[in-house]
Amino acid sequence: MKRLRFRFLNPIENKLMKNLVNLLIGQKLKHPFFKDSVEYYIQKLTPYCHIHFMEAKNEDRFKVLCDQYAASSFLITLEETGKEFSSVELAGKLEPVIFTSKKEVTFAIGGPYGFSKHPNSKMSLSLSKLTLNHEMVPELLLEQLYRSYMILHKKPYHHA
Repeated sequence: MKRLRFRFLNPIENKLMKNLVNLLIGQKLKHPFFKDSVEYYIQKLTPYCHIHFMEAKNEDRFKVLCDQYAASSFLITLEETGKEFSSVELAGKLEPVIFTSKKEVTFAIGGPYGFSKHPNSKMSLSLSKLTLNHEMVPELLLEQLYRSYMILHKKPYHHA
């Protein structure tokens, strides 16, 4: 007879099931350092969600992808005019969007000059008032996404 194993989950773990998070950037990452750091955080996020990382080949392709994902997922754009949050506030904002929504979530990061045609996003987010190199933004976003998962799972990564 096969022995069944049951895993009892607390309410927050039961709610935080693996979901799909798309990360769409408007230009390819050129520097190996940034590629490695993005890969590092994708690996760290693997137990919590599935990350689909996409680099658009050109601006026209980026516009098409933004429109497709705006129609099929919860689109969040990262731009300088977006709303800024602390890490704890961001985790609180992302919880209902990522964890209780059945739709996949897409983060769109424009190229070095932002968005030429603004996509129809449901939320606009800014990581800083500082001007950031566009290749840094995916790494920073993935780190904050990982931090959000740790905050919501009550893991010791975040020190507030």
